[in-house]
Amino acid sequence: MLKNPIQAWSNIKLIQNSEEAAPRARMAARWGMICSALVLLQACNFSERESFSWPTDAELEQYNATVDPEDRIICAEETPVGTRIPQRTCRRAGNIEDTADLTQREFNRIIR
Repeated sequence: MLKNPIQAWSNIKLIQNSEEAAPRARMAARWGMICSALVLLQACNFSERESFSWPTDAELEQYNATVDPEDRIICAEETPVGTRIPQRTCRRAGNIEDTADLTQREFNRIIR
């Protein structure tokens, strides 16, 4: 038996406060997650992605006339594996040559 009734009352209040603290912490965590998700969604500006377009053939010709042969941009319609829908892909001529050389070296290494 408690000797002091005030001490008993304060013990009851501590128990109630600890029981109330758990739902408050969960609610704060939920709001934190919601706010973080909203900030991340705002950071992903979808309008910039939609406005991108590949250069036209005239723009490519004009650009390629002013740069070295290795820096020229070459565009082609390629059909990715697993689909029948062709996509236009543009690459730098130097990168195409580097990829071809690497592929040839790896192929030769595998056959030996």
